[in-house]
Amino acid sequence: MLHDPPSKPERSFEIVARRIAAMIQASYRIGQRLPAERDLAKTFGVSRPTVREAILSLVSLGCGVGIVPRIVVDKSPLRAEVRPLEVEPKIGEFHVGVCTPRRRLKSPIVRAFWDSLG
Repeated sequence: MLHDPPSKPERSFEIVARRIAAMIQASYRIGQRLPAERDLAKTFGVSRPTVREAILSLVSLGCGVGIVPRIVVDKSPLRAEVRPLEVEPKIGEFHVGVCTPRRRLKSPIVRAFWDSLG
């Protein structure tokens, strides 16, 4: 008797992408915006990076336009499936603050990042 090979478990962003798609189909009009990333993360009980990756996966399938940090696209397995839009006016430079609890500086990767900031 032949069996189908076991399927890989879904990753968190895939589950969230399906839930966002269902939400859009159920109650959104063309052009209507999704809730803020932090609100989606709270609604689905996931991190903001998971929501970003879910949105990126929906965009890669042609389901609208998403705004995510460039690093999310660059690190995504879907990077070849999406393209950045050139918009005017360009967003100007801005400062980003970084903070971490002191105890996290014991982690070598956090310490290396922290030290690289100068």
